[in-house]
Amino acid sequence: MVGMLGDAMIETMSAADERFLRYWSANMVMALEQSGGTGWYGFSYSDDEEARMRSVASTLPGKAFGLFIAVTVLGFLAIAAIGVVAFLVPLIGWLYPDPAQTSAVVFVSTMAAICFLCIGFGLPVVMAWGARAGDLWGGGRPQPQVTGDAALIGRIRHQLWRMTLIMVGIFVPGCLIFILFNIDAGPLVFWLKLICAAACAASVFRMATGRRSG
Repeated sequence: MVGMLGDAMIETMSAADERFLRYWSANMVMALEQSGGTGWYGFSYSDDEEARMRSVASTLPGKAFGLFIAVTVLGFLAIAAIGVVAFLVPLIGWLYPDPAQTSAVVFVSTMAAICFLCIGFGLPVVMAWGARAGDLWGGGRPQPQVTGDAALIGRIRHQLWRMTLIMVGIFVPGCLIFILFNIDAGPLVFWLKLICAAACAASVFRMATGRRSG
């Protein structure tokens, strides 16, 4: 939809999209502040977009954002648990009554499907629930839209889908490759652990130095 704001044309968003933009902006501003301006890899924004997100986030009460985080985290954990208990376990049990005969390929493929559904569809749903809870019980209030908000929402949703496809489309098939070719992942896992530990240490160092310099 297109509306007028002064002499400028703006593409209006739904109430759900406007609400999501406020809470996602607060989430990203927190990430930027804690990382010393680095933010999250894969979730980068232009200077104008970042300024808009900071402006929107500044209107959000702390209680509202806290409710958003709590509902999102607990809701996602609940959806993931339901996916495993109500889908993975019954399906594998039906296909392979003898657990020793379970096909690794079928098991990992089923896990991939659950990951895709939980991250690609479940996560946006629980974030919408969290944002609504923040407005209902935390004092969040709708803000006037400006030119570029609809495009920013589109960019954010594209980033979330890209994250989903990377996680499901690269890492899970990687498990299948190791299984199909009977590759010993021991040395690789060891080095990946070291890389992850180094990345975490670097992130903590960056956050600490960023706070001191600020």
